[in-house]
Amino acid sequence: MAPMAGTHEYFTDREFGPRAPTHHEISETTWRGLTTLVRRSISKGNFGNTFPDGCPDSPSTCCGTDANALNQTLQAEVPSWPGWDTVPDVATACDFLEFCHRYMALASISSHHGFYKHDHFRFDVAAGQEEFRADVNLLLQRNGIALRMTDEGLMQRILDDPTGEAVRRAVFQTCDDVLDRLLGEARTKFMSPDPCIRQEALERAWDAWERLKTVKDQDKKRGSTLLLDACSAEPRMRAVLEAEAKALTEIGNDFRIRHSETSKPEIVDAEHVDFVFQRMFAMLLLILRKNGMLA
Repeated sequence: MAPMAGTHEYFTDREFGPRAPTHHEISETTWRGLTTLVRRSISKGNFGNTFPDGCPDSPSTCCGTDANALNQTLQAEVPSWPGWDTVPDVATACDFLEFCHRYMALASISSHHGFYKHDHFRFDVAAGQEEFRADVNLLLQRNGIALRMTDEGLMQRILDDPTGEAVRRAVFQTCDDVLDRLLGEARTKFMSPDPCIRQEALERAWDAWERLKTVKDQDKKRGSTLLLDACSAEPRMRAVLEAEAKALTEIGNDFRIRHSETSKPEIVDAEHVDFVFQRMFAMLLLILRKNGMLA
């Protein structure tokens, strides 16, 4: 992965490559770094465009950030916000970073007020947001967090493995609108930084799997056979695919994915969710590709 524009490339990145984005939670060290970054922006006046601290001689002239107004708005817009010194869940951390990007603007001195010994500021929203994105992404990359902030200021999960890249790029053309929607929803939910939403991706993926079996024949068994026959004519590989299709169906039935009985265990570990989803989607992509259902 190439270094991001506008960020410093450290020695270890140059020599050994960037750290793999394998962590799906915000560590305490990373959180302290992110909040320090935001607090520094507050002290520099970078939130003053929206939350201005007005000059006593001219209240419409900004001389800094009104931190109290910023905090009140933060608590209202991110109700799960636990405070500066508590590491939040990853979804709340992402909301916090998107909030900060939304209200960020680079402050520069327009004049100096000698009597009060403070500066008056002008603001550049685009420059402030670009600088903030670069700083946030550098901290996330250096700590191996599988999250990045997009150019639009939205937090997005990194899918850094080959299956993840295929999931991101796939264009579904199954000639079944419901199936295309289920596949699209599964992908979108799986890319979410929120582990709870990624659990919902499992449900959509297994719903898509069951519907796919009926695309070529309303009878699931015959439909599945036709789909798998198109994937391989080599007997041993065909048997492997048959076994995998059966195993995936059993996973959907044995866990709380397609069924909600209290006796069904839920897949709660984020890494288990990723593993099971990628296993299913690898099968889906193979079948879709071999049956001419991908663009």
